[in-house]
Amino acid sequence: VGDLPEVVIDLPFEGYNQILTQRETGLKDGVFIGNDRDFVAADIRFEDKVIPIFMRLQQGTAIHLGEDEKWNFDIRTRNNAQLLDMQRFYLIDPADNNWLSEWALMENLRQEGLLASRYHFVRLILNGDDRGIYALQEGFGPELMTSQGRTEGVVVEFDVKPLWESIAYFQGDVEALAADPITNLSTAGYQFFEVDTFRDADIAADEFLSAQKNRAISLLRGFQRGELTAEEVFDVAKYGRFLALLDLWGATEGASLVNLRYY
Repeated sequence: VGDLPEVVIDLPFEGYNQILTQRETGLKDGVFIGNDRDFVAADIRFEDKVIPIFMRLQQGTAIHLGEDEKWNFDIRTRNNAQLLDMQRFYLIDPADNNWLSEWALMENLRQEGLLASRYHFVRLILNGDDRGIYALQEGFGPELMTSQGRTEGVVVEFDVKPLWESIAYFQGDVEALAADPITNLSTAGYQFFEVDTFRDADIAADEFLSAQKNRAISLLRGFQRGELTAEEVFDVAKYGRFLALLDLWGATEGASLVNLRYY
């Protein structure tokens, strides 16, 4: 642990209390459902730099909110600052991602010409408290694409907020949700989720990206309705390679709608 770079977060008292409130809500509901209002201001000290950020808990089930305080965080820099050339990233308990296997998977994906988040191991210090080893995983910003030789483009996803809301309705009991004959909502039901994009404000200000967004959403919705085949929507050769690598590294949860993103 001592050889890993340190990410030191200084979070004001009020902001830390808001993080604790988010955790309490997540524990009560069985899932934390975040929105932009949940982000609180803080600073990261990394090497010889101070980087202003916004942070909140990462969305997901309450399994990530245990007493060990290895909570996962969703972080965005302020004022166009960057940490390791990133403006959006997550700090994640590496035990959630099978430790080194996730790092190896990301490296393998890039070797095979597939777009994959950059992934580092760091030591997290939060308000002077050593939280131990964390994975720092890149989020979805333009740097993700340009750092891997792609032109800036739209990233789309299936909006799984209804799934989180359903889990909250059953107070975190995922098995009860799956067994319910009325709700019966799971990540396999891609037909039932809205299609969403990242960085909507940036896209709206760019005519090319706006057209790309409309095209991408149209393709995915056509696929949902059964009007378009997989071959008409996806690069199936790359998609197949992606699925094969997930299987190879024991990371099949990467094919869940919760984790899938499309460029």
